[in-house]
Amino acid sequence: MNTKIKHSFSITTVALSILLAVACSDGKTVAPNEKPAVNVKASQVFKDFSENEVAAKEKYGKKIIAVRGIVASIENDGDGAIVLINDGDAENVGVKCYFNEDQKKEVTALKKGDPVKIIGEGGESLSIDYILTNCRMGKPGEN
Repeated sequence: MNTKIKHSFSITTVALSILLAVACSDGKTVAPNEKPAVNVKASQVFKDFSENEVAAKEKYGKKIIAVRGIVASIENDGDGAIVLINDGDAENVGVKCYFNEDQKKEVTALKKGDPVKIIGEGGESLSIDYILTNCRMGKPGEN
């Protein structure tokens, strides 16, 4: 496959992932009183999907999950924001966390390299990153 086709395919995959994440989201940030069903490191999510996608979807899909990792990137997403977290290695994939507008202030305090705990609704692993929607920042000591 030539480079132009690979690049077009990558852009299309990313665009479809973002579109699906937004379409599947009900737009309501996970409430502070909602306890995560799963607590996991970002690197473990990727490992689980790479080993058995069916089992990983069962474990993480459509559940409130808390993911710990290192901020790899922070981007605007319309009125909200996207924070990518992984294990701190820039080469590794991670968890793409979508924050609604009401949580954008929390995201503005983050910097690349910060350790974080993010709580959101488990979604899909459509491209190289796992998608978490309706996110909020985890509080220190919160399970």
